[in-house]
Amino acid sequence: MRLRTRLRRLRRRLRKLRRTLRRLRRRLRRLRRRQKRLREEAEEAEEEAEEAEEAEEEAEEAEEEAEEEAEEAEEEAEEAEESEEAEEEAEEAEEEAEESEEAEEEADEAEEAEEAEEEAKEAAVPASSRSGGGRQSCLPPLPSRLCPGLLLVFRPACPSPTARPPPRGRHHCIQGSSWVEGGRQELPRQEEGIQVVVIDSSQGRVLSHASFRNSVLQGIPWQLFNHVAAIPDR
Repeated sequence: MRLRTRLRRLRRRLRKLRRTLRRLRRRLRRLRRRQKRLREEAEEAEEEAEEAEEAEEEAEEAEEEAEEEAEEAEEEAEEAEESEEAEEEAEEAEEEAEESEEAEEEADEAEEAEEAEEEAKEAAVPASSRSGGGRQSCLPPLPSRLCPGLLLVFRPACPSPTARPPPRGRHHCIQGSSWVEGGRQELPRQEEGIQVVVIDSSQGRVLSHASFRNSVLQGIPWQLFNHVAAIPDR
């Protein structure tokens, strides 16, 4: 009896141990699967971490390149600004040079006008001091030496009755160094800076002078002799 009882107890205990063993085996398999999953997740996480590190390095490189490009762009902008400033300075220098040339031309013209005025004053004599009548007696003698580009225009102001204003439609003008009577005459093209000097032959003094630049001077009509300001200054 005792042996049978003990045998049954041993059999029950064996069954329990077998059940426990099966349960432990199942648990071990679950743990192994979990361990495998965790290992895979760890590897994936490690790969993601490596990718994140690579992305961070690429971001740093991109940031460095952006900084370098920004510095280059800033340098180019500074160079462009300096180039613009240099161009403005060059334009200002060119304008100053042009103004200096214009001032020099004006000074030359003024000097030529003064010389012409002096020669005209020397050449002009009152009409009462000259003998003879007619149109030629109204003109003071021309200077022996005319300055280059100098056109002398004499206002007819003779006291002689023959020096009355011409009829309507007729003009008196001077072409070169001689009088022309009749229709409007064209003067040859003159050089730049020509000085037109208007002289009152009755008083022997210069009335006015005007500068003509790059223009074809036509014969100046008699009517404009009393209105010197109406002669265009082109």
